[in-house]
Parts: sequence; C-alpha cells; structure tokens
Amino acid sequence: MLLLAGCSYASPSGDAPSQAREFTFVAPGGQTRIFYDLPAQRGAVTGLSGESLLEPSATIGLEDFPGQVVVLNIWGAWCGPCREEMPGLQQIHEQMQPSGVTLLGIDIRDDADAARDFMRDRGITYPSIFDNPGRSLTALRGGSRATPCRRRSCWTGNTGSPRCS
Repeated sequence: MLLLAGCSYASPSGDAPSQAREFTFVAPGGQTRIFYDLPAQRGAVTGLSGESLLEPSATIGLEDFPGQVVVLNIWGAWCGPCREEMPGLQQIHEQMQPSGVTLLGIDIRDDADAARDFMRDRGITYPSIFDNPGRSLTALRGGSRATPCRRRSCWTGNTGSPRCS
C-alpha cells in the first residue's frame, strides 16, 4: 500500500523531532526502503463507502468509480494542514478527472454541517464520505490508523473490485 503524508509544519528550529530541519522517513524497524505487495496479492477492498457530504441523502464509495484510479484523502475541517492542502487537491481533481483519476475524501471527526460549510466555502467539488467515527476506514484491511493528511490510491479496474496501494 502506498501511503503519502501531505502535512506541513511551522518554521523549524531543529529543537524537536516534529520540527526537524529536513524530512527523514524511517519505517518501523528502522527501514528506510519500503516494499509493497504486488496488486494481485493485496486483495480487494470492499465496503469502503458512506454518506456523501455533497449529497447528504446518498451513499458514495469506491464502487462508484469503476475503472478509475481513486486517490483517497482522509481529512478534517479542524486539521490545519488539511485546510491548507484542499485547494491544491481540488485543482488536481479538476485536472486529472478527465483522465480517469478522481479524489475521494473521507471526512473524519467532524460535524457534518461544519464539513459541508468547509467544502462550500473553499469550492471543493470532489466527493467526500462523511464518517465522523472513521468506521469506513475498516475496509482498508481490517482497520486503519489513518489520520488526516494521509492518502491512498485505489484502482477499481475492469473487475469492479477495488485494490488500494
């Protein structure tokens, strides 16, 4: 699985790990190279769906995007880095959607009205699942410790069975 972090931080002083002067990724066990299972070995993602923020009476999920690459964006209106990156993600969505790539947001730990206001105020038109408790994330291999600023890419393919990396 491919997991990208898009968070930012304040001007670094170098005094704390969260304010390091350069980004260094160290995986569990001290690994600096990460290898992912081949797509065929990952298994299908099922059940990743929830209430649509754009259409409150509708349900939206990975199965709504057959044959497309879907980039999952886990976000919250309360999350500073999420607030900062949303306009850029909207731009990516607009540019890439004609090529069969879409963004699907998963809004966690928010009030639905606050999340809708947030999207409307910023002109965000890509679909998002409203999931205050984060239950939809259990579809990602038995649960996820995912927090805002993490993204996964999923491909639905011709079989209609989404696989995420």
